[in-house]
Amino acid sequence: MIVLLLLMSQYALSQKLDSLKRTRYFSGAISVTNNGISIIPSFSLGKPAAIFIFSMAKRKFSFEPDIRFSLKGKPWSFVFWSR
Repeated sequence: MIVLLLLMSQYALSQKLDSLKRTRYFSGAISVTNNGISIIPSFSLGKPAAIFIFSMAKRKFSFEPDIRFSLKGKPWSFVFWSR
């Protein structure tokens, strides 16, 4: 019975495979921290800060800027990731 259910599950998809494919996307997040800790220890601020994280991708290439500001508006650090 279990083998039959496993075999039938392959044919029970409600969507076509083409509709699941995403070639481009853009997303972002904004956060506020009270201690300004960075993922790179030498870039830590030690004061309250705002962190803006964006993600843009097209097929296999993605670009993810990580922009940080102190709460007084002064730029603190910019980290640009690409994969």
